Amino acid sequence: MRSGKCLSPSGALPQGYFDEESDLDAIGIKYHTDKCSLEHNYLHKYAFFLERFRMQSLRLLELGVFNGSSLRMWQEYFPHAEIFGVDIEERARQYEEARIHIIQANLADSARVMRLREIAPQIIIDDASHIVSHQLLALFTLFDVLPSGGVYILEDLETSLNPEQFEDGYRDAPIDAYEVCARIARVAARKVPDDDSLYAEHINRIGMAVELVSIMKGSVVLIHR
Repeated sequence: MRSGKCLSPSGALPQGYFDEESDLDAIGIKYHTDKCSLEHNYLHKYAFFLERFRMQSLRLLELGVFNGSSLRMWQEYFPHAEIFGVDIEERARQYEEARIHIIQANLADSARVMRLREIAPQIIIDDASHIVSHQLLALFTLFDVLPSGGVYILEDLETSLNPEQFEDGYRDAPIDAYEVCARIARVAARKVPDDDSLYAEHINRIGMAVELVSIMKGSVVLIHR
């Protein structure tokens, strides 16, 4: 409804492994996050990986605050979690409330990204600028801080792949974020650190430390071994 699209009277509803309702998507719709099934449709898939953490005391780090809707979603979905949102904009501080902490930082600044490791999160979601160099800096810097079983989600990979939709400024690195994730998956599958690209040190390190790489429409989930 929000996108202005609709099914024809004779059209069938989408079916598939993730077609069941999830609490996470219902909460996402409630707070109007674009991660919900009315837009990007990430949350049914995320729930598959995140449900096990739901009642745990944990720290969740989300890069990119925008209008605060996803922070409020995480706050409700994880009732015992501390939620940390990072954004370059000072105005993002208006979304601070119980268990929601806002950090103002430029994700192009390697020193500031390194300091985020001090949060020691169990879950990291990168929904920030979608600029490839920023995505790679965050992934290469923060993945290792996850504990065993920790989850890293990198969203909106289409900025790496769709030049007809996204300007060249998004693809400002020699290897795009999708290709890096695919190379990490290759190392994980082979169980051998065989990458020889420009980012080989990082790709081999993460590939040998990852338990699972799941690439879906628009995003990728990596789980630490």
